Amino acid sequence: MRVLACTDGSEVATEGIKCALKTLSKEHDYTLLFVLSEKGVYRSYKKTFDEDLKKIETIFGDVESERAAAHKLFLEPLYQHMFDAGFKTTPRVREGHVAAEILKETEEGGYDVILLSKKALTATKLMLGSTLHQITRETNRCIIIVRPSLT
Repeated sequence: MRVLACTDGSEVATEGIKCALKTLSKEHDYTLLFVLSEKGVYRSYKKTFDEDLKKIETIFGDVESERAAAHKLFLEPLYQHMFDAGFKTTPRVREGHVAAEILKETEEGGYDVILLSKKALTATKLMLGSTLHQITRETNRCIIIVRPSLT
């Protein structure tokens, strides 16, 4: 079975994926996906906060591209956790609209399951976020939505 685990790099997504992995088989093939969205916004941020980005580069070393930076900042820690726990995992960064890129990756990679996280799933908030809503509407794959209990 092929599992696509999607992360936005947040603590909720990271802990949600870790929680879900406790119930999933190490025999499956996993891809850990981060989508670098709104590249134009990132470039604007980069110009405005160049000093902060230089501090990040000092901490993490010189980053050659946005994809490399995204990989290092958002995927590497969770990938290492999965690797150390014995999960066969491939990290991947895509660029574009988040839901569209997750759906493209799902089709291109032939995944059986999509693992997503949600910050809050409560009775008072029945609507899913726009990314989750679009994915659940446009795919026929099994979807696991996790929300860890963060203290």
